[in-house]
Amino acid sequence: MADSVVEEPVVMRNSDSDALTNEEQFLSNIPTAARLPLISGIRQRSHLPDDVLQREGATLPGVGDAPRIAPYAPPPAPSSPRRPERSDAGRFGGRRGEDVGSRPTDVYPEIGADSDRERLLERAETASGFAAEKSQNSQGSLVTILSLWTTMMGSSLLVLPWAIQEAGLALGVCLVFVMGGLAFFPTTLIYKAADYLQATTGVTIVEFQDICARLLGVKLAFVSLLVSLLNLIGAMVVYWILMSAMLYQIGCYFYELQYPETANITDPTADLGPQGRFARYWNELLTVPFYLVFLLLPLICIRNPTFFTKLSSFGIVSILYMLVFVSKKVSDWGWNASSGSPGFELFNGHFPALTGTLSMGFFIHNCILGMTTHHASPQHRKRDTGIAFLMAAVCYAFVGGCYYAAFPVDKHLIADNLLKNFANQEIMALVARCLLFFQMFTVFPLLAYLFRVQLFNALFGHQNVSYHFVIILNAVLVGACLVFASLYPRIGDILRILGAICGLVYVFTLPLSLDLAILRLQGGIPLWRKLLYAILIGLGLANFIAQFIVPLHPN
Repeated sequence: MADSVVEEPVVMRNSDSDALTNEEQFLSNIPTAARLPLISGIRQRSHLPDDVLQREGATLPGVGDAPRIAPYAPPPAPSSPRRPERSDAGRFGGRRGEDVGSRPTDVYPEIGADSDRERLLERAETASGFAAEKSQNSQGSLVTILSLWTTMMGSSLLVLPWAIQEAGLALGVCLVFVMGGLAFFPTTLIYKAADYLQATTGVTIVEFQDICARLLGVKLAFVSLLVSLLNLIGAMVVYWILMSAMLYQIGCYFYELQYPETANITDPTADLGPQGRFARYWNELLTVPFYLVFLLLPLICIRNPTFFTKLSSFGIVSILYMLVFVSKKVSDWGWNASSGSPGFELFNGHFPALTGTLSMGFFIHNCILGMTTHHASPQHRKRDTGIAFLMAAVCYAFVGGCYYAAFPVDKHLIADNLLKNFANQEIMALVARCLLFFQMFTVFPLLAYLFRVQLFNALFGHQNVSYHFVIILNAVLVGACLVFASLYPRIGDILRILGAICGLVYVFTLPLSLDLAILRLQGGIPLWRKLLYAILIGLGLANFIAQFIVPLHPN
């Protein structure tokens, strides 16, 4: 039955009775579980009478009350049926020579002479398959919250004490929660845009770039792709720098166990016999970053290294240990936040360094749909996302604020990697370095894989390209990491500038533009919303410009 349905395209009849029989017969061949999104889409755009749709959806909850999005006038039937034109707009969709963003409800052809049974059946099977997969792989609120929280709590956690020092204690803690709220609000708009497209097209979209293509056009979707690639390569650079620093200090720990009296092993010019040779071949900037090539390059050349995702749950262990580690040090040092404490400030004019860092610390907007697709209760996605952002803000304020307030010496000596403030022989710091090194070592191949997939899909339309392209791309990525790790290993400056760029595009501009596009399609944009969004976009732009006014990290 299904084969015969696919073979003959639907041709619109001149009489309503013929069309009625045709569509009713087709819908009867589709499983009941798959009819809900299908009938909803037909109700929005079909020429069938309401009583037919109500009869077909009588056994499905909510179908009879589905709102009519827009009236549809069926086009005249052509002399011969034809298949819809194929898109040449790449992965972002759209018909040839047409801006996708101008017709969000027309992503899939209407039922009539311009569509066929095959396309409609594919849509129904996709919807039913997604529903079955979701029921099997659904996740609860706790898993969703922890996933979002651990994803945000990355390398920014190590930089927060330095960033708080740039802003001052009082202003810094306040900015943590303000930036958390500003970063959370656009996620609600992303959910809104995804729900709108699902209601108007009947298709669940889990890629932020696809939403931009359908509502804003291919050009802005391409901008979002470029910023996403920039974010990935920036994360790889920061991870390479951190892994080099941690591997260097781990090596120094074992060396100092053998030579406990070598206080100058880090001075390559000193003539210390075996100590001098160690420093010559174990240098944080000149040798250790290159040693990582032999460890990481074979891993990132694997075509599909997704087996590393099985180790992703290890990230929560590292984060919890860092919270315990900072709590222990704060308890040991006591409170050193008074006017007599060297370098202590409540307010500092260099606060854009903190806002830029937090823009990256709260950045999760390009993957938030994919991480919440299988939520068991989709109506709670916004609530759970807000809880995750609140948890991240509390952790950032605790680690950054308490570490800064308790730091026992001059506050300006706080490094942009807080683990650098501890001696190589510090056991708790050694454990933290090992845990974080292992975590980043397993995440780095995934970052390279995501970069490769997004780039090749954009350039070639698929990722199954010649292996020579994979090797060339990996060589370029590793080369960029080596340049920064050897010449400019300042993760504080890299994170704040990169965060300001990603924040301007993904946090302060694209989600707001999506909401404005939806409101325009629904009838109009209130003046107060225009003003509010203009202010928010202005804040994102000011945050970006300020990164080039604040001086770079001096050491």
